[in-house]
Amino acid sequence: MRISGAGISVPQQVKILKGYKPKTTYALTWVQCTDGSYVAADRGATADIYETEVRVYGHLADINNLVDVLQENRTADSHVLTLNYFHEDESIFGADVDLSAGTTATVLDFGTIKQGSWGGYGVDMRLRALSPTLVGTASLPTLQYLSFGFEADSSVSVKKQDTYGGTFSYGDHEADAGTFSGEFTLTTANMRNLRCFLRTTRGASFQVASIAGVKYPWGPRRGAWPITCRCIEFSDQGMWGEHMWVARLKLAEVRS
Repeated sequence: MRISGAGISVPQQVKILKGYKPKTTYALTWVQCTDGSYVAADRGATADIYETEVRVYGHLADINNLVDVLQENRTADSHVLTLNYFHEDESIFGADVDLSAGTTATVLDFGTIKQGSWGGYGVDMRLRALSPTLVGTASLPTLQYLSFGFEADSSVSVKKQDTYGGTFSYGDHEADAGTFSGEFTLTTANMRNLRCFLRTTRGASFQVASIAGVKYPWGPRRGAWPITCRCIEFSDQGMWGEHMWVARLKLAEVRS
């Protein structure tokens, strides 16, 4: 990745350590209703946030040059950087953020310089993309290649309050809504389409025909497929290898 911008005399080429995780926050605030379903207050796609935390590494001279470059940008009172010339595995803001022509970003946080090996140094950076170009097809990919440890069950939301005399009052949802939470391994194309699907679908409900390896999406006490749900949590776990990604999804049942 190359960094340039206002005040920067010589653009700086940097290397990004693998293991970064895009931090995408869709502008949705979820509220659970009395029937157990979730609904969202949506501030709109323009309020979505695309951030990342990366570690840049190299020789000490390279890292010192990077610090000087960022200081030049700050001195110019700009704080807007142009990032381009990304390597194939440097989709730092997520698979659906188009970096082919570069993107603008700003540094939100900058760590201290750390020595990682005899001659190698690194520094952590927290970046936010500014008005990124988004790509992808809004289609839910086949949910398969599920990691061990997923959760699939119906919530039991019994709330009891006792009085001074020992009697109880009950506050409970009208129904026990199902939730599913798990991690999926996806190709780059499928991850791009999944992210596009989620930012387009947003707080709306959708139907899932099946999840490979899951017989009861809401737990054995409930019926099987298909299910109508909303995605109330999405976490991009970053790249796994060269062309694969890991995504964590939490699906909540929509009660009819």
